[in-house]
Amino acid sequence: MYPVAQPDPALRDFIENYWWVAPLGDPVSLSVDVYVDARSDLLFNFGVPYQRQVLGKIPVMYRHSCFDAQRNHLIRIEQVGAVAMVGVRFWAGGAVPFLSWALQQWTNQTPDLASILGSAGIRCRN
Repeated sequence: MYPVAQPDPALRDFIENYWWVAPLGDPVSLSVDVYVDARSDLLFNFGVPYQRQVLGKIPVMYRHSCFDAQRNHLIRIEQVGAVAMVGVRFWAGGAVPFLSWALQQWTNQTPDLASILGSAGIRCRN
């Protein structure tokens, strides 16, 4: 499993926890099933690309940080190599106060952070 930390009391109505996977030493092989629970995750990937698969469909590779929106299907995340990822796990609907657009438009999608911020009118610097 991965460690988790509780948010500041002012954010506990919105954020369930912060989590991270950053093993030290040799490369690892990570496989995690993420179940349907109407929650979303803001993912910061500092390691190797990871594979995200809706079970029964073709997997997709993600290299960048992204927003894994609410989903209504089981997914599997697999990452092999130098894994280094940090996440913000929102309660169901908890991300809404931080967004300037409807969360429903991202249901079952995993856009990169530049796309998410761009849709909110925020430019990213490289």
